[in-house]
Parts: sequence; structure tokens; C-alpha cells
Amino acid sequence: MTLERFLNRLSSERPAPGGGAAAALIGTLGIALLEMTVRINARRDKNPQKKGLSRKTGWLASAKRSLLGLMVEDAEAFERISVLYKKKETGASWQDALKKGAVVPYQIAEIVSGTSGLLSEEAPKTSAWLFSDLQESVILLFAAFEAATRCAERRGRGTLTKRQQIPVPVRPTLQGRRPQLFQFDVAATL
Repeated sequence: MTLERFLNRLSSERPAPGGGAAAALIGTLGIALLEMTVRINARRDKNPQKKGLSRKTGWLASAKRSLLGLMVEDAEAFERISVLYKKKETGASWQDALKKGAVVPYQIAEIVSGTSGLLSEEAPKTSAWLFSDLQESVILLFAAFEAATRCAERRGRGTLTKRQQIPVPVRPTLQGRRPQLFQFDVAATL
């Protein structure tokens, strides 16, 4: 799907794609800016192999592909929730749809949170000119993390009664991650 088509669908009256898919797109943009920073920093180091360029860019490329796939998965998962909600479904298929609808955004948040080490590693070696791109990457990644986490929590909690709430296996790995996710002070490194 092209970006223009995705944005047209996002802005339509349809319930999906929605917030989870948008969070994945935002995360992909943040990772792309981080990857650009990594590549430029490595070029300036004049020895990209020594600095692990292929390992870093390989992980970032994989993360981008995963997030793009999760964009589609999230839209499909929420579309399923919407269909079942309209049918007033309450059985096992409803529970499965809600679980999938909550797990996908947590997967998005998990991938985005995996960038924190690279952000911290790249910040000290990033030039003043390139640093604005790294800052924008941080802003986008933080927004994606927050949006995906909140989306998952709303789906896992907001549409269920307390008795029906679904334990989401990915969730505990994100507990306490927010403060450390973007722990370096971007302004202090300028």
C-alpha cells in the first residue's frame, strides 16, 4: 500500500486503520531517521566495519520491515474487533479479537523501545548539523511508543469488563521502560 493510500484510508470514516497503525508508521519514520544518522556517523568514522555498521543497519532495517507489517496487522486486527462489536459478539472469537488487537500495538511499542541503546550510542558522535535529525527521531520514536502503548491499553482494558480483561504477554516487558527509553538528554549533547 502506498503512503498516500494509507493516509487516505486513515482519514476516512472507516475504523481501521487507526491509532495502532499510525503508531507503527511514526515508529518507522523515527527508525529511518535513526538509520540515516547511523550511516552518516559511520561514514565520518571512516571505518564502518569497526563500528558495527552492518549489525546496526541490519537491525534497523528489520525493525522498519516489522513495523510496516504491524501497520497492516493492526488495521486487520481492529477491523475484526469492529466487525464483531457490531454483531454484539461476546464469545471466544470476541476475546481472541481483543487479545490480538491489544498484542499488536504492544509489539509496536516493543520494537520502538529497542532503539534506545542505539540512540544513546549515536548521540555523542553526531554532529551539530545532523543532531536535529537525531532529535526528530527521538520525538517520533517516543510518540510511537506512547501511542502504541496507550492504544494497546485501551483495547485491552477499555472494551472489556474487569472480569474479562486479557493478560497480554508482551506487556510486562514494557513496564518501567518509558523512563529509560529516551534517557539521554538530547539538549545537553548539543
